[in-house]
Amino acid sequence: MNISSEKNTSEAYRQYPIQEDDDQAVVFILSRDGTIIDTNQNGTQLLNHSSRQQLGAAQHHISEVLPKLGEIDLLEKNEERVNPYLRFLSRIGHKFEINALNGEQYDGELYFNDINHFGEHQVLIMCKTNDQPSQFRMV
Repeated sequence: MNISSEKNTSEAYRQYPIQEDDDQAVVFILSRDGTIIDTNQNGTQLLNHSSRQQLGAAQHHISEVLPKLGEIDLLEKNEERVNPYLRFLSRIGHKFEINALNGEQYDGELYFNDINHFGEHQVLIMCKTNDQPSQFRMV
């Protein structure tokens, strides 16, 4: 599912089939270069921040949290869509390593989506596990 919208970033992930307070999902919105530009509360905790406002000054790259994404191009060569290989891994339920910035490690499935934010391509990544809400499985 592609989201092409000229709404602000927070509204864009509200359109995705999770809510801001979804206990099981971590949602990241990335710039084209993989910099995390927004997240939900679970993502804020994973990044070891006390609030979303701290995120802007921190400039985290997604590979800090999802190391596999440092090894694979995030976007296709034309940079208009998420890399098809990442979409494939998502569809087959590949378990990605998730590193919280407090040192804890987890695994989970990732879901990718393309967002058009005022003409700028962004990527939405949703991380989920099969465990109980707010409990990632330790690797």
